[in-house]
Amino acid sequence: MFGPFGVGASTPPAPPPVVEALIDSLLARVDDTCETGITRAQARRLLESACGIVNAQRLVELREATLTVAADTPFIELSATLPDLVRLVELRDGERELDREDWRTLLYGDAAPLALADRPEAWALPGRDELLVWPPLKQAQDLVAVYAYQPDLAASIQFEDSVVGEVLDVAEMLMLVRQRSVPRLVALASRLPPAALPPEEHTTSSTETGAAMVDELLARLDDTEAVGLSRADAIRLLEAAAGIVNASLLVELTEATLTVNADDPFIELSASLPDLVRVVEITEGDGDSQRELDREPWAPLLYGEPDPLKLGDRLESWSLLGRDLLVLLPPLKAASTVTVSYAAKPTIADDATSFSGYGMEQTVRLAEMMALARARDERLAGMLEAI
Repeated sequence: MFGPFGVGASTPPAPPPVVEALIDSLLARVDDTCETGITRAQARRLLESACGIVNAQRLVELREATLTVAADTPFIELSATLPDLVRLVELRDGERELDREDWRTLLYGDAAPLALADRPEAWALPGRDELLVWPPLKQAQDLVAVYAYQPDLAASIQFEDSVVGEVLDVAEMLMLVRQRSVPRLVALASRLPPAALPPEEHTTSSTETGAAMVDELLARLDDTEAVGLSRADAIRLLEAAAGIVNASLLVELTEATLTVNADDPFIELSASLPDLVRVVEITEGDGDSQRELDREPWAPLLYGEPDPLKLGDRLESWSLLGRDLLVLLPPLKAASTVTVSYAAKPTIADDATSFSGYGMEQTVRLAEMMALARARDERLAGMLEAI
């Protein structure tokens, strides 16, 4: 339960963890107890979304609400009517339960689909937010909606112990997707069951077309008509997922030359290499004179030397300050160039062009997880449970 009370307990249960403790646990999981990457308010919102996802899958706690279906208007915008809804479970006309049908069957399978009727018989969801009540009614009528909801957490609200672990798992996944945390997302995807992810897919490359990859992703999401996720959004998710997988497996690397200015050890990577997802190696010089620079943690690099910004004749080491700032030390007396070897996020086109990829099953699987997280879909909880 998301409330403070147990169900069917003969004696009051021990108080479960409160929301503030859950926020502490979530921040500890992502090594951000100092709240440098995410605030407590943001963590709380992620926990609310995670509660909604788990509730949508487990149906732990349901609510009822009255929906008014207008005459001759079979569509209802759910977000405007039930803003806390995450899954519609049942729709009733009084005590009579309406059948749930596929929206295509209702709209296209009837010889006279728009004929008005005295009472509704079925309902469907053409998209995430659109409820279709069928057939259209002659007069306005109230229906009862039974649904799983996303709670509005307050510091005093408590959780049942049985769902705490699931909520934290989903909240952690949402945070990793939000932050595009490459190593942790890849580690999460790499823990997929063997049946879902053959071991050889971790290391082998394959060739697939962009259109086929989009079709596969939409099929896994049960959205072949691209109603909830457009094909353009699917492409963006697949590109991000392919970049994350490449950052982990380092199957295909790209090289680029960067200019290091005199007396300026910092380079903004997003401006210089917009497709970069992971720096692998940095070298200076050409041919026999080429040297690989050492990678060092930024704190000892900047604070471990008496004069870290003293100018030098050649570069010795590099580090990353955050995700986007490259530091090359010592600062140079004269401008020079370095060669950066990096894993890149590929460009995928929604056409018949072949895309040479890596771990394609893992790429599509990770894109599926990101799509479910993006949609706050209850299936994400089931997927994480299987990992």
